[in-house]
Amino acid sequence: MTAYLLVNTSSGNEAGQKLLTTSASLAKRLVAYAQEIDFNNLAEQLRLAQQYPLILIAGGDGTISAVLAQLTKYSGRIGIIPLGTGNDLARELKIKKWDGQGHTLRSYLELFQKAQPIKLTLWQAQCGGATWVFSNYLSLGYDAQIVADFAISRGARKSSVWLNRFHYAKIAIRYLCSKQKLSALTISADGQNLKLPAKLKSIIFSNIKSIMGLGRINKISNPSDQFLEVNFVHQLLNYLTMILPFLGGLIGRVTTASAQQFVISGLTTDLALQIDGEARKLEGTELKISKFGELELLQMP
Repeated sequence: MTAYLLVNTSSGNEAGQKLLTTSASLAKRLVAYAQEIDFNNLAEQLRLAQQYPLILIAGGDGTISAVLAQLTKYSGRIGIIPLGTGNDLARELKIKKWDGQGHTLRSYLELFQKAQPIKLTLWQAQCGGATWVFSNYLSLGYDAQIVADFAISRGARKSSVWLNRFHYAKIAIRYLCSKQKLSALTISADGQNLKLPAKLKSIIFSNIKSIMGLGRINKISNPSDQFLEVNFVHQLLNYLTMILPFLGGLIGRVTTASAQQFVISGLTTDLALQIDGEARKLEGTELKISKFGELELLQMP
């Protein structure tokens, strides 16, 4: 099958550059076109890519989300090659990370030939004049603050995935006593106001089960069901239930509601926000989350 390969060459400690370089001669025989993603000219790149029956996107969760946001009208097949630290969407689709050794472009194409498409709902978050599209999750508070600081520290160094996770954990410990003002917020789910815990560290809206590259936020989030779950993290032990799901019955559940539209009011611009692993800046006091569109992604059997 003729494919169009798009690669974020800076993903995964420049694993993307290695993929593009080491696969160059092979790519000429296996794909019609292999190109570095140009985020400043993404719409034009994807206009060309959509002329082919298979588009391959190689990058981390943030890269994949940004590209998928512009493919909701594409009728072909879409496969992802994970290169990032978390790769949560790839975990959901049972796709292993490209490691530069055991996996080649040919092996991915062979796997995608056997893969079956599943529906993926994309969501949009609107705040002030800003609109963001996401496929995995959005969070406010403690979790988002860690992501923001991790992005800064990661930009100053090149590290392996496990070293990145070590730095992530170190930043998490640093913010153990942070006091984000979340309990004063108002949240409605499909028009119904939700009761917030008195002590609230994070609010996480999840479209998939996978989170943090190694855990599961709950058992019910489904990328195909057109519903988004809101999860209230009110104690640090809740994070343990994500990494060790069997503890959920002992510590208590975090998932509060499933809905197709959420409105979060009472925000302040200094509150931390992350979307699909990328730190974002709030530009208003109200955040609206609703369905953006749908597309099909290839999932491994």
